[in-house]
Amino acid sequence: MRASSVAPVTGMALEFRGVHAGYGSTEVLRNVTLRVPQGSVVALLGPNGAGKSTLLKVAAGLLPAQRGEVRLGGAPLRGAAGHAVSRAGLCLLPEGRGIFPTLSVRENLELMGWDGDRTAEVFTLFPVLERRFGQVAGTLSGGEQQMLAVARAVVSEPGVVLADEISFGLAPKVVDEIFAVLAALRERGLTILLVEQYIQRALAFADFAYLMYKGEIVFAGEAFQLRSRDVIERYFGKA
Repeated sequence: MRASSVAPVTGMALEFRGVHAGYGSTEVLRNVTLRVPQGSVVALLGPNGAGKSTLLKVAAGLLPAQRGEVRLGGAPLRGAAGHAVSRAGLCLLPEGRGIFPTLSVRENLELMGWDGDRTAEVFTLFPVLERRFGQVAGTLSGGEQQMLAVARAVVSEPGVVLADEISFGLAPKVVDEIFAVLAALRERGLTILLVEQYIQRALAFADFAYLMYKGEIVFAGEAFQLRSRDVIERYFGKA
């Protein structure tokens, strides 16, 4: 059992209720309300600078909400630090690789919480990591580094995964592999909040979708409602 002052994920996995947040005097998020049902995939879309990554940082305990409330598994976080939120079952896969490039693959996995007991599970999803086990992470290809970063969503045993542009800068074949891993995680019951540059791909993968523009939610609904070209152009045409 995880030791934390934050309750583990149950019921509604993650909720933002009227969240305002920003940096210094600059407000980035304005009255954001968003719900991520347990076991679902929710896509959070929007142009660059919309505030998507900022919202994930608030959820992960890396940036405090100035107003409003974030709930994990129905329990208010109330300013819980990042390590407490992580122990409670939330895993942030940040934009960029999110690894320690000077450490080996094994050392990175150990820092993520891997202790060898789940070797088969990790290597089934990420066979490349078995072949590169002793290699320095910074010498891996970009796709292999991202696979190592995504491995955190397995070895830390989270209930909720926040995936922030994890396909950025990757070749299409590697993007296919990343989404295959996300699909496997979904089948295992993980809840995913997905920020993704490939709009149609994210919508095809998600159950629900939110569209953010200038720090505000301008659309919320089922993913299929955003798949039509006219709806996407209506909102992304504002940027």
